Amino acid sequence: MGDLIDLVNQLTIHSYLKTPLTLIIPFLITFAISYVLYLFIELKSIQIGHYVSSRMKNK
Repeated sequence: MGDLIDLVNQLTIHSYLKTPLTLIIPFLITFAISYVLYLFIELKSIQIGHYVSSRMKNK
C-alpha cells in the first residue's frame, strides 16, 4: 500500500512538472499554425492585389 502512495506522489509531482509544458506546447503549435496561415494569406492577398492592379492597368 505504501508503494502505491509513493507512486501516486511521484506521478503527481511529475504531472505538476509536466503541466506547464502540456499547456505551452499546444499553445505554441496553435500559434505557429495561425502565424503560417497568416503569412500565407498575406502573400496570397499581395499576389491577388498585384494581379488585380495589373488587370486594371491593362483595361
